Amino acid sequence: MSTLEEKLTALAQARAAYEARKATLDAAKADWENANRDLLESVAQLKADMNAADEAVRDVALKVYDESLDTKPADGVTIKQYTVIRAEEPAVRAWAMTYMPALLVPDMKAFEQIRRAVLDHKALADVFPVIPGTVVIEPRVTVASNLSQYLSLAVTK
Repeated sequence: MSTLEEKLTALAQARAAYEARKATLDAAKADWENANRDLLESVAQLKADMNAADEAVRDVALKVYDESLDTKPADGVTIKQYTVIRAEEPAVRAWAMTYMPALLVPDMKAFEQIRRAVLDHKALADVFPVIPGTVVIEPRVTVASNLSQYLSLAVTK
């Protein structure tokens, strides 16, 4: 048996063991969730109620702050002030092109799609200027999800 076949057999065995244990775990989870459905639903409802109460406290605290500028409107509540920059993307892009071009990072996935489209269509190649980059063939391994044939090889050894 070749080294590749040995590795495939080991992978097939590891996958089979994982799938069997995962199926056992999934069944146990489903049984537990069915047995504890009421508990799970009550926890979900309590979490939703807690989040709504938290949001209400925050809303009222901000209203009190807006009216009084009090940064401690109640025990356990503090208003912190943060400096936040807000800017429109076109203005930022124009500024960066002039003063800090390093901020403009290309979207490589989108670039590859465009580059591929230009390669595949002569009409696009005539419209676009020369696009940087080289085209290379890169080998990648795909392993079948069903390796059951290698499980039988392990049994016959």
